[in-house]
Amino acid sequence: MSGKGREAGEGRERRGRQCAALPFTWQGGELRVLLVTSRETRRWVLPKGWMEKRLSAHALAAKEAFEEAGVVGDVARRAIGRYDYLKRGPRDRLTACSVRVFPLRVERLLDKWPEWRQRQRRWFGPAEAAMAVEEAGLVTLLLRLALPGPGSPEEGQAPPGVPASPHGDALEGGHQGGPHPLTGSGGGGQRASELVVEKGRAEDLR
Repeated sequence: MSGKGREAGEGRERRGRQCAALPFTWQGGELRVLLVTSRETRRWVLPKGWMEKRLSAHALAAKEAFEEAGVVGDVARRAIGRYDYLKRGPRDRLTACSVRVFPLRVERLLDKWPEWRQRQRRWFGPAEAAMAVEEAGLVTLLLRLALPGPGSPEEGQAPPGVPASPHGDALEGGHQGGPHPLTGSGGGGQRASELVVEKGRAEDLR
């Protein structure tokens, strides 16, 4: 999250509503998700931030993915799930937060991005990612993606309802309806197996 956004958020009463991106792609026929480290504790987390009045929830998730992880891609308008956690703030004040999670199909990873000096990023399998994070609700969400079955996404399946461009009309708001972004059936979407990476950051894909 940008410094300006943090300062604005700290200047008003927070209600604990956040939005997160779940950046994903396909590598070698397997689903991979991207996590970043938090700045203070260096824990593995999803890119996320506080709700902002001028942005819809899914647009905010895409904005945070860009700022925190250097991700450019297509974000789904419908959340795949949510989780709750306690955020520790100044003077150890705890804020109960509810986080909605929006899948984001990664098209490109930038070599440098707003917080590239402050965070690391890494690709995980869903089960491996579930072991890396600490929030119980997020663990459950990631394990659900890892389990085989009718609800599991198939290789190349793109989230229905994702805008054609990385941001498209997301910045203009829009409805949150439509089929489930990762578990919907049908193969009419754009393939999600293409991942374009800027030169010089190959270590991020290991």
